[in-house]
Amino acid sequence: MIKVDTEEVVLRYGNRGMDLLMHALPGHFYRRSAEKIMELPKGNVLILTGFYVAGHPETDGPTGAYFLAKAFEALGFTPVILTDGYVGDLFRDVETIHIESCTESVCYKLMGQYVPVFCLSIEYCGRNSQDDYTNMRGVSIKEHVAGLDSIILTANDMGIPTFGIGDGGNEAGMGNLHDKISGILPIEPSVVPVDHLMIATVSNWAAYGLICELQKVTGIRLMPAYEDVEQYYRLLVSEGCVDGISRECKMSVDGFPVEVERGILSDLANART
Repeated sequence: MIKVDTEEVVLRYGNRGMDLLMHALPGHFYRRSAEKIMELPKGNVLILTGFYVAGHPETDGPTGAYFLAKAFEALGFTPVILTDGYVGDLFRDVETIHIESCTESVCYKLMGQYVPVFCLSIEYCGRNSQDDYTNMRGVSIKEHVAGLDSIILTANDMGIPTFGIGDGGNEAGMGNLHDKISGILPIEPSVVPVDHLMIATVSNWAAYGLICELQKVTGIRLMPAYEDVEQYYRLLVSEGCVDGISRECKMSVDGFPVEVERGILSDLANART
């Protein structure tokens, strides 16, 4: 079997241009992110997720957030998931805070209460240069978004390490590649930057990529089994989550059947060290 890098695995089947952006980031950006995380002191970690799609959260984002939370927990961190008010009870054994509007006072209250050692956003819409939040079709969803990207901006201002995961250009963190995205993708990109950006064809796959690299760095078994991932998608569907492309409540993510993730997980396990 020919081994490939983690980046090559999670950018497979690219159809929205993320593969074109890979070389705009530092090499081995998943390994770099994993190593940075393991340099940090143990403490609270704020994880942002939840993307609004036609009145529902999409299946991309929550899955990755959940398995990242479990991996961080196994590594001695204390994960706390922040998500919008419309998102259901998706993270049942991880502390979760539902927020209707992340005003400045709410933001600073959360930062003061949890004093995070780092913040990570996965598949959360980031504001653009027009101070709007738009979906992949360019439609404004601002009235439905709690604005949790303010957590990332505040963490940046406070010197707290920030990590971002995106797959389309409009997510918090993609501000790192704003100019590149504007030149090659038909989307108004997010302007919200992070210290460490990870991209993938599907954001959930990026989460698996980071978990894979954390496992390699630490030697601790962290990768979820496909059966656990499949079971989690069933929970999401039962709670009304939808595919972000088809907008249908079914076992798929960004147009890919969940079964595709069996191969992604398998190939990550065999990726180059």
